[in-house]
Amino acid sequence: ALDVVELMKASMYDVLVNEEGKVDFKRSKGCSMPVLMNDLKNALYAVCKRDGRNRFTNLELRQILCENGFPPNKLDKLIELSNDSGNLLIKNNGAEYEFPA
Repeated sequence: ALDVVELMKASMYDVLVNEEGKVDFKRSKGCSMPVLMNDLKNALYAVCKRDGRNRFTNLELRQILCENGFPPNKLDKLIELSNDSGNLLIKNNGAEYEFPA
């Protein structure tokens, strides 16, 4: 069992170490919120460019996210954090979201 632990440590170290030899947890391949927020911006930018609009109802926003493979259990938190950071703006008393593309 200790051999497996050592193997996992070495594997994680290989993935997470940057060019300077320091451990950089941003290099992990998980679905962290910063990664998801960046993916959300890219997905909404593509829809805005394609459709020529930047406002979406809550349902449309959720459909876009689901169609782009976002984890359904993280949609509420992702939308909330995107609003808090200014990437999505609540409009019409919460009936719509605006993506300031």
